[in-house]
Amino acid sequence: MNTHLVVGTVLAVIYVAVSVGVLTIARKSRSGTLSRNPLVGVRTRETLGDDAAWKAGQREARRRYVRLVPVLVGAAIASLVNALAEGPFWGFAVIVAVSGALDLAIVTSSAAAANSAARRERRRPV
Repeated sequence: MNTHLVVGTVLAVIYVAVSVGVLTIARKSRSGTLSRNPLVGVRTRETLGDDAAWKAGQREARRRYVRLVPVLVGAAIASLVNALAEGPFWGFAVIVAVSGALDLAIVTSSAAAANSAARRERRRPV
């Protein structure tokens, strides 16, 4: 197995695994079963305020962070194509950089949306 194929396959597996993780978190966020925890979810001061704010924030963030999946799958496919075509190694760096920049923009947007939704939920009269 050549080096291109190894690098492309490893990157593709990582991207697909992260996609599955995002989809799992999205499913739990949508159903309201993603409880406050120290590992996953949008964790801001507002979303961690109480359970209702957490659920409202995660529900709102999910609408945006599911957009990560097509970016990650696209990066997996691009990695495999670059590997099979024996493209330049810098091609892998470009794939990682572009998908990383898009991922960062999506995650930032998701966190802002979650924070706003949690803030609204916490301000609602009881």
